[in-house]
Amino acid sequence: MRHLGLGATLAVLAVIIAAVPTAAEARREGWETLRRQRDVTVLIRELPSEASALGLAGDRLKTAVEERLREVGIKVPARLGSYVVVTLTTLHVPEANSYAAHVYVEFKQLVFLEPWPSAPGQYLGTWHTGRLQLVPASDYPQGVEQVLAKCMDDFISDWQAANGRY
Repeated sequence: MRHLGLGATLAVLAVIIAAVPTAAEARREGWETLRRQRDVTVLIRELPSEASALGLAGDRLKTAVEERLREVGIKVPARLGSYVVVTLTTLHVPEANSYAAHVYVEFKQLVFLEPWPSAPGQYLGTWHTGRLQLVPASDYPQGVEQVLAKCMDDFISDWQAANGRY
């Protein structure tokens, strides 16, 4: 694993932060597409090796997201339909004994082209949010779970705006 100097690390983080839309910008984009989405499956992309080495498990994240969705009345079926996909990116910041953790949550659903409704549909991302946070190495699993919880709060807020509160 290659370690970056403090200056290089801060430069990389600045580029990442500039490229990632803020939660306020991202969370409203596509919120209308959550209308009538009563069932949501959860997928967790393969975690970075650092995340697993620090004790974070994809199954644990998946369970936390599913429980949160069920709490607000969103059904979580076993079959794949519309789904939330969670992606975690991690960058080690050795000078701070921390990791920059970026959590990206995207909602994908089956869409069809209006002129050709009989053509096969495609799963496309219609809503997204992301957050970047510096997480202490000693508290990495809990820190990432907190970042993910904030992303899911964004999703739930927009889902409720589109569907009304249950």
